[in-house]
Amino acid sequence: GSAGTHAGRYTRFWSRSLLAAHAAEELGRELKVGLPEDAFLAALVQDIGMLALVQALGEEYLSLVPEDGIHDHDRLVVAERARFGTDHAEVGVWLLRHWNVPESLRVAVAASHRSEPVLDGEPDATFCNCIALSGYIADAWLAQDHHLAIETALRRAGEWLGLGSATLGRILEAVSARIPEASELYGIAIADEPTRAAVLEEAAELLLLHSLRTAEEARKNLRKAERLEAHTRAVEEQ
Repeated sequence: GSAGTHAGRYTRFWSRSLLAAHAAEELGRELKVGLPEDAFLAALVQDIGMLALVQALGEEYLSLVPEDGIHDHDRLVVAERARFGTDHAEVGVWLLRHWNVPESLRVAVAASHRSEPVLDGEPDATFCNCIALSGYIADAWLAQDHHLAIETALRRAGEWLGLGSATLGRILEAVSARIPEASELYGIAIADEPTRAAVLEEAAELLLLHSLRTAEEARKNLRKAERLEAHTRAVEEQ
């Protein structure tokens, strides 16, 4: 197919790569893990295997990616494994090894599409989880359902890195602020102003709800602990 036919796919590809790179940089800074530029680079190349698969397989691979480029990234990985017995993260790691890219970056790319977090005992666990989370943060702007994408990012941020809603909110704002400059610098329409505003508005509502729920759960747990303590005292006094 012509470059024009694939323009939507390539725009989405580079938009996701750049959004993830800025998100990873912010996460690295927030968690003081490694160098922010290493996090930026690892997130930027986490999907490089997609380009290699396009080169190697052409239309057979592109048939998995909608022309407008909008896709569920997790579902794409499942489809790749079913069709080709590998996924673009594994192909990316092979490519990076071929280019003699440092091992820490290869390890992060290898872990970037796992459905489970990299556990503390494993090398570069926090760094790897930052890179994996960065893709979910990028999807906040690119998914058709912003609400669901932000909810998923929030859940992963808590489960994988122990980050609360306020921290994720700051990271979303920081990345959003970088979009106009990145769009101009790389010549890609990443997300227009109405989309950026809609994402931040959706995020603010969701994060507020999440923090209220967390506070309510904390109050319930406190009341439960107080009742248990009172009961224990009453038993001891008998």
